[in-house]
Amino acid sequence: MDDFQWQVLNTAAKRGYYGASREDLFSDMRGVRYKQLEEAVKALEQDGCVEVEWTGPNKFVVNITEKGTEMVKSEYKERLAEYEKRIEEQKAAATDKEPEALFQCGNCNALVSQDSKECPECGAKFEG
Repeated sequence: MDDFQWQVLNTAAKRGYYGASREDLFSDMRGVRYKQLEEAVKALEQDGCVEVEWTGPNKFVVNITEKGTEMVKSEYKERLAEYEKRIEEQKAAATDKEPEALFQCGNCNALVSQDSKECPECGAKFEG
């Protein structure tokens, strides 16, 4: 499922029994063109994920179906699993790095790397 259809389906799921009106969808998804929105809604309707009630020539309300609800649940679980995986990878990458050894400059009390030859704050020279 592409990201745009996911946003439409997710908005309809959040609105529950009342359904998501065209205005609800536009407020949740900024910068969307009507034609793009209509095509996504019609594709979701063809897939049986939503039911569309046309209230005017360019106005509609989208109600999610059982199939759509299941798709939202499974997509949410997949996205959550991907997010948790990225978090774990970031944690692993952060723990792989050794912390840099620092000491305090005797002149200005700035923290300085152990490998530095001079203080970046005050310019004091270090021996060593």
